[in-house]
Parts: sequence; structure tokens; C-alpha cells
Amino acid sequence: MREGKVEEARAIFDRLVQSDQANVDRAAQDHFARASVFALQSRLDEALPDYAKAYQYRPDDPRYAEAYASALQRQKDYSKAESVLVSLLRQMQSSAGKDPAAYRPDLATTLNSLGSLYADMHRYSDAEAALKEAGVSWQGKTPSTGQISHEHSTTWEDFTWRRIALPTRRLPSKRPPTPT
Repeated sequence: MREGKVEEARAIFDRLVQSDQANVDRAAQDHFARASVFALQSRLDEALPDYAKAYQYRPDDPRYAEAYASALQRQKDYSKAESVLVSLLRQMQSSAGKDPAAYRPDLATTLNSLGSLYADMHRYSDAEAALKEAGVSWQGKTPSTGQISHEHSTTWEDFTWRRIALPTRRLPSKRPPTPT
């Protein structure tokens, strides 16, 4: 795919999808890979069924759940995206309860995705709660530097920007500060 041979890659994944249906793990991987090829071509309508299949085969795999929910969100199918993310959130909360160090970043990522979805749905109080919980889950700091995580501060900044701008239909003169 690096050489721009996206159509050839898609054809290969088409054959793999057909041959691997009996092996659930391989089928999920093949559907996910084919969806990714479509997404690279900005053909989200064609990617969505394969993201759905990958998720259907392996709903416990966060990669498949996140990609499927993201595609649904971009297609403005908010209720399905929310259902996928809420299910993933439960899974991540359970995993983080057992092994916080390993799963806290994944939990924070899931909460960020949910917060972004809620903001797109104009459910600002839900978005704020999810984004704040993401900050608590990640403790708002990267493990190595003790600094605010760029991913989380950007999401929070974007959220507060939207929250100010959208309801009033006008933009403030400058962006609100990132929480520290």
C-alpha cells in the first residue's frame, strides 16, 4: 500500500475475507484490514460494513470497536456509535480495575472518544463528564514527563471551544485555556 497500490491490496483482502470465514480471528483481521483500505481511499460507505463485521467477530478487541465507532460517528450514526463505545467503556473499566497500569490509557482513550461523540451530539454535559473522567483515568499526565497529555488537553480544549462557540453561534475572541 505504501507504493499506492491500494486497489491491489483491496483485492487481496477480498480473497482473504472469502477464505478465512471459518477462522473468526483471521476473518476479523481481514475485514478490518479491508475496511482500512477503503477508509484510506475515503470510501467510508464501503468501509463501514467491514468495520462492522470485524467488530461482530471480535467485539472484545478495542481496535475494532474504536474504528467501528469512529466510522459510525463520521457517518453521523450516533446511536450505534454510542452503543459500541459504551460497551467498550464497560470492558475497559473492568480491565482497568484488574490492571490499572496496563489499561488506564485505553480507558482514557475510550472516554475521549465518547466525549467527542457526545459533543457532536450536542450533549455537552455528558461530553464534559466523559472528558473529565478521561483526565482522571489518565490522571491528566503522561507517565514519563508528568505533563498534561497532548491528546487529552487537545480534546478538552476543543470541547470547551465548542461549548462556548456552538450554543451562542459566535466564536469568542480567543480559545479558552487548557486545564493544568
